[in-house]
Amino acid sequence: MSEMRRVYISADMEGVTGVVSQEDVTPGRLNYERFRKLMTQDVNAAIEGAIDAGADEVLVNDSHGEMRNILIEELHPKASLISGFNKPLYMMEGIDQNFDCVFFIGYHSMVGGRGVLSHTFSGASRVLLNGRPTSEGEVNAMIAGYFGVPVTMVSGDQHTVSEIKEVLGEGVEGAVVKHAIDRYSARCLHPSVTREIIKKAAYRAFLKAKQISPYKPKPPITLEFEFLQPSMASRAAYLPFVEQLDARTVRVSANDAISAWRLFWSALLLGRSAEKEGY
Repeated sequence: MSEMRRVYISADMEGVTGVVSQEDVTPGRLNYERFRKLMTQDVNAAIEGAIDAGADEVLVNDSHGEMRNILIEELHPKASLISGFNKPLYMMEGIDQNFDCVFFIGYHSMVGGRGVLSHTFSGASRVLLNGRPTSEGEVNAMIAGYFGVPVTMVSGDQHTVSEIKEVLGEGVEGAVVKHAIDRYSARCLHPSVTREIIKKAAYRAFLKAKQISPYKPKPPITLEFEFLQPSMASRAAYLPFVEQLDARTVRVSANDAISAWRLFWSALLLGRSAEKEGY
């Protein structure tokens, strides 16, 4: 019997077809229901491309906000879905060594970047990985790399795709579904067009699974996080493994990607608990 071929999809929302505003990605806001459908359609296009290329199984991890955005009743029936927020590996929950490759669907550019709704984990004005500005995509690729799984595709705006290619290599397939003009505007392609772009990129990306190397930053792995407010950094520094560098910046370090992620995520969550909006 031939070996099962598996694809892991981490699906964010800011880089989904047509999204340009917080109103589009926030539950309860005017356009949210429209765009969660478009998110599901973008994911389905990636699933279809992977299956056409030979994938046997696809696991989708809803990775935006409270992580309950994808409409399971409209999801491709050959895929399974991880839904909900409280997940140790967060945007990469469910990844392990049994997957052939990872797709990032609906991703966005890093904090300070020029892409639509750019940020790197909420609450930050800067995030560094081993001393260099980083994106959620790079951090998540590092987690996949720990398990020996390469990222072979990303969809989003043109800045998101170029950031990922700069870090992971030009071999990564990029599906540009819109062209950012500003953080809150873009020239958007029609959903029927973007579905074909994503599907074709996913097909090629699956076939590249053995050609692209997993992303493994050189240890020790250091993550620095500049919070929006000093009180957030001070609270994060309650943790004994957190080094506070200045009024708003903290640092954690570990010898492997998963340990670094767990330290970083613990410090970030504790720091966020001190955030006070409006002051």
